[in-house]
Amino acid sequence: MQVNIKNIYQIIEKTWKKTFKAVELKIKRLLQKLSLTDDIEISRLILSQIQEYKEEVSKLKKELNTELEEEVNDSIEHYELESILQKLDNFKYLFNGSTIDEKRKLLASVLEKVVWDEDTGDLNIVYKLSKKK
Repeated sequence: MQVNIKNIYQIIEKTWKKTFKAVELKIKRLLQKLSLTDDIEISRLILSQIQEYKEEVSKLKKELNTELEEEVNDSIEHYELESILQKLDNFKYLFNGSTIDEKRKLLASVLEKVVWDEDTGDLNIVYKLSKKK
């Protein structure tokens, strides 16, 4: 599986583009009304509404960035999980055909530590996983 960040971005951007266009159209219409009026009070109301729409656009952009970031992170995590599972599957075949010394080295490459609790009889295995930045 290959993570394609560009495709994720295009899908999300297409969805959000309609929302941005709708708000931009509202701003454009208000600007047209503003240009036709001489009344100061109406001008203030229109400018106030334009400011609200601009703030809405800013909020929408932040939401878009958040959604993009979440989708990218989810895709990367899914890819990393698939990669780990594939490595474990490959490990099984390598391990079965290895000598004792090779098996020790293979286990050392995937295990952080193995802890035996003598009192409870529990065996705790800590695996080496890729470290997140």
